[in-house]
Parts: sequence; structure tokens; C-alpha cells
Amino acid sequence: MTDQTSSPLVSVILPTRNRAQLLTRALKSILAQTYSRFEVIVVDEGSSDATPDVVQSLKDPRIQYIRQEVVRGPGGARNVGIKSAQGELFSFLDDDDEYFGDKLRLQVRAMGESLTSVGFVYSPVRTVRDGQPMDLFPTFEESGNIFLQYLSGFSFPITATLVRRQCMVPFDEKLTCLEDVDFHLKILKSVTTVFAPGVCAICNLDSKGKRLSENLASLHNSFRLLERRYFNDPKDSFLVHAHADLLLRFAFRLFALGYKDEAARNYIDRAFSVRKD
Repeated sequence: MTDQTSSPLVSVILPTRNRAQLLTRALKSILAQTYSRFEVIVVDEGSSDATPDVVQSLKDPRIQYIRQEVVRGPGGARNVGIKSAQGELFSFLDDDDEYFGDKLRLQVRAMGESLTSVGFVYSPVRTVRDGQPMDLFPTFEESGNIFLQYLSGFSFPITATLVRRQCMVPFDEKLTCLEDVDFHLKILKSVTTVFAPGVCAICNLDSKGKRLSENLASLHNSFRLLERRYFNDPKDSFLVHAHADLLLRFAFRLFALGYKDEAARNYIDRAFSVRKD
């Protein structure tokens, strides 16, 4: 697939709030893409810092800036961006993350070289915290229908993906975090997926400014909602094992994020309890 005007337009959705010092890096990583057929939709949830100035300073007509005063969270902001998007394909970037230069080109090519039934592409990411690499998203290289594997905890962040418009679903705004996990599960349940090799992005974690996904109370509440939604048949042996695997992997992720107390151990205990029952 060549990078010409006949190539599909990619809509990159970027929600932000009071992250002006990080937003420049994220936006420049999009503008530096070797694939040029894209638009960027920045959804600003009432920032009180220099966010509007950062966007304006780049002076790129491919950037659309949407400001809303009501804070709806990352899922709600992405929903606003999706409604304004014109693209045939969708990509996402958080304001503290960054793409590698070939991210869009390689994933658009993977989508174009696949069957028309393919609606979802994902690639590995590099996770960094305070400059140090983390093994937060172990490499997972499966194609086809990967819903059950993802449900078992073999997850990847939304920054890693490219989605066909026909396969898009809205984000659940009730989820204050893990909304990307729910988004992926809803899509992967019925869509054929292709793995595109090559690290596509950097997920930056800063211990001085934690993400909402590292807020422990929000994590617990969102995780319980997902459990009720996807593990609702105790007689399904695969779901039982998948539930236990997810609990274990979630516990290990909490350990990696620095929660080495009862919070993480509780998920390990629950995993053994689920499998035992």
C-alpha cells in the first residue's frame, strides 16, 4: 500500500487535560510519521495550562482542536474525537506517550495486505518509567480471533492499535480507567486481528505524575465492573480459567507499578480461589 492520496485516511485521537509540557512531544511524534494521510483530533478537557497555545504553535492544518469544559474522562474525550473524525482507520495516542515514526505506515500496510474481514491491527510497545524500561506489556504475537487470549490478560495499550471504522464501538464512560480494555474486548469479540511486528510506540509512566490508570480505587472499581461484564458464567470452564489468569496478570501489573502490598496480593488470592471453585 503506497502513501498517496488514494491511501486511507487515519484519524488519530488524542485526549488531553493540563499536560501542555508533554503534549508537544506526543503531537510531534504524530506529525513525524512516514505515513502522511492522517488527521489529528486533540480533545482538550478544560485545560487551564498552555495546552491551546501548544496546539496553535505547531501550525499544522491536519490538527483539529476541540475544547470541552465538561470533564468526561478519557473514554468520553475519545468518544468526542471519534464523532468528529473523518478517517477510515482510527489510531489513538495518550498525551504522555509517543509514536515511533513508522507506526501508522506499518499498521496501515498490515491492514491493507490482509483480508477485508480484518478490522484490527496491533503491535508491540515499549514501556518506560522514569527513564527505565518496564515489562508491563509482554510481547504477544497472535493473529486471528484473539478475544479469549486478551480476556485472559494478554493485553496491550490502546496506543498499540489501529482499528477499521466499521469495527469501532463507543468507549464506556462509566469506566474511569481500563476503558481501553473494555473497548478492545468489545471489538475483539467479533473481529479478525492481525499482529504487525515492530515496536510502534513508547508508553511513558512518570512516578511524579501518575496516570489515572494507576489510581488504585479507580482500578479496583473498573476491574470489578469488567469482571461482572465478561465473567458471568461460572459453569464455563474456559471463562473460569481465563478469569484466574486475568487476576494473576493484573496482580503482576500492580506489582510492576509499585503496589507491593495487600492490594496486589488480594488479586493473587482471588485467582487461586476462582480456579479452586
